[in-house]
Amino acid sequence: MNASRRVSIILAGGRSERLFPLKSPKPLLKVNGKSLLLQTLDRVRGSKRFILTNANLVPLFRKELRAPGYRDVQFLIEPSPKDTAPAIAFALHKLKKIRPDSVAILSADHYIPSTKKFVKCIEKVFKELEEFPESIFLMGISARSQSRSDFGQFGWIVPKKNQRASLKVLGFVEKPKPVKISGLLRKGGLINAGLFFAKYSTFCEAFNLHYAKNFLQRFDFEKLNRISIDHAVISKCKELRVVPYRDAWNDVGTWPALKKMGLETPYQQVKSESCSVFAGPKNQIFLVGVRNLVVVVDEDRTLICAKEKITQLKNLLPKLKKEGLHE
Repeated sequence: MNASRRVSIILAGGRSERLFPLKSPKPLLKVNGKSLLLQTLDRVRGSKRFILTNANLVPLFRKELRAPGYRDVQFLIEPSPKDTAPAIAFALHKLKKIRPDSVAILSADHYIPSTKKFVKCIEKVFKELEEFPESIFLMGISARSQSRSDFGQFGWIVPKKNQRASLKVLGFVEKPKPVKISGLLRKGGLINAGLFFAKYSTFCEAFNLHYAKNFLQRFDFEKLNRISIDHAVISKCKELRVVPYRDAWNDVGTWPALKKMGLETPYQQVKSESCSVFAGPKNQIFLVGVRNLVVVVDEDRTLICAKEKITQLKNLLPKLKKEGLHE
C-alpha cells in the first residue's frame, strides 16, 4: 500500500478538561523537550498530514509548526467544536477532493515513548489492511502498558484469539468494573486507544451507513448529532480488526498520568507526604503539614485537590464554573 496515498488525520480539538486548570491545549504539553503534537506528527511522516481542530486553536498550533520538518502539515478546521463523529465526518467530506487510498486517525495528545516501535506497528496495520480491505482496523494497547489500578479508566477491545498479526474484534467493554477485569485479561483484552485505520472508501461507507447518510453529497455539519466515533460508527461495524501494540503508551488523561511520566515539579516540604506538584520552573512551592494533595499552578490559576478527587475534575467543572470560574 503506497504511503504517499495515505492521509493521517490528527485529532486536536479537545478541551483537556481532565487536566484543569491547564490553559494550554494538551497537545502542546512538552515531554522530553518536544510537544505531544509534534511527536504525533513524527509518527506519520511520509503521509499527507492534517490536524483536525477548531479555529480557536489554529494560531497556537501554527506557532508550534514553525519547527523544521512540519511545513507540509495542513489544517482541517471544524465549523464548531462538537465530538469526534461529526468532526471526522467533516474531515472525510473535505478529503473527497484528493480521494486518498487509506486514512489513519490518531490523537494529538498521546505519549508514546518509542516512535520507532509505533511506526513499525502502523506498517503492520497497513499490511494487514491489504489482506482485509473491507475492514476498519483499531490499534489496541497491551494491558501491560498500564497498572491494574488504572484499568477501569479505559474502554477495552475484546478480540478473537488467533495467530495472525491482526485479530477480529468480538466486542467492546466501556470502563469495566474491577470484578470484570480478570475476565477481560483472560480473553486477551486490549485497551481501546481510539486509533483507527481503513481505506478511505471504507470509512466513508461506514459513516454513510451508520451516522450521516449521503454526507459526501449533502453535508450539513449543524445537523450532525454530537457523539463519539466509537458510539456512532465503530461499535456498529461488523468488519473490525485490531492489531496489538505491545509497548509503552499513555493517554495523558489525568494529573496522576503525568506523575507516572515523571513530569512532577520538585517542591519543598515540612512534615508533608504523598503529594504531587505541577508548576512552572519559576514557581517555588512549599507544603507544610499536609498529605495526599495534588497542587497545580498554571499562569493565574491554582488548583489544590485531594488525591482521591483528582480523577473527577471533569465532572466537577460545571460546579466550579457556577461558583465563578473564569475561562
